[in-house]
Amino acid sequence: MPNLFTMRLAAPIASLSGPRIDTVGDSLPIPTRSMITGIIGAALGISYDQPQVLQQLQDTMRLAVVVHRAGTVIRDYQTVRMALPHMTGPMWWNDGKQLGVMKREGGEPERTITGERPLTCDYDATVIIELLDGAPFGIAQILNALRNPIFLLCIGQRSCIPSMPIAGSPLEATKLVDGVSMVGTGTVYLPAECAQSGKFGDLYLSIPAGREWMSREHGGSDTYVVRA
Repeated sequence: MPNLFTMRLAAPIASLSGPRIDTVGDSLPIPTRSMITGIIGAALGISYDQPQVLQQLQDTMRLAVVVHRAGTVIRDYQTVRMALPHMTGPMWWNDGKQLGVMKREGGEPERTITGERPLTCDYDATVIIELLDGAPFGIAQILNALRNPIFLLCIGQRSCIPSMPIAGSPLEATKLVDGVSMVGTGTVYLPAECAQSGKFGDLYLSIPAGREWMSREHGGSDTYVVRA
């Protein structure tokens, strides 16, 4: 049986946020596994009080991405309240010479700072998802939920509404490398472990991988081979 299916992520504005250093955020060229997990979880109605289900879903999928239109990154800004719980604890710092980790103390409830938030305009990509052994949901169940979602589907932030249906279709292929040739043209991001050495591309790129859904902390990375 096929174990591959597609999702289309197209929007006038998408939020593909990467790691942040201080108040400056980075933008990614493709979505992370945690983002795809969040979209599927929202469609199925899985809330944050079911972290084990989200974790199992994230850990039993592998992604390839074909970016049809990379879009243009702009910089918005947001106001951050320093007393919020996630504003305390370890954080990255960079003094221009060295990257390290320091403990963030938060601040007084009325204290705010402004920070940058990157947004990608006019983005269009097809994600090919491979469900691995132990996946908690099947392809038909996921696609049906994406067509009739329980919670709002967005591409990053809640304000980033897709411009076309996210639900794609099953692919009659057994390998991600075969699936990418079935979804149109663009820049291809294929997991390094799925690409034959020297026969796919020569640019390797690490993308933040996932999330520890119990604590909501991000970590790890996936390595892709890129072919334009």
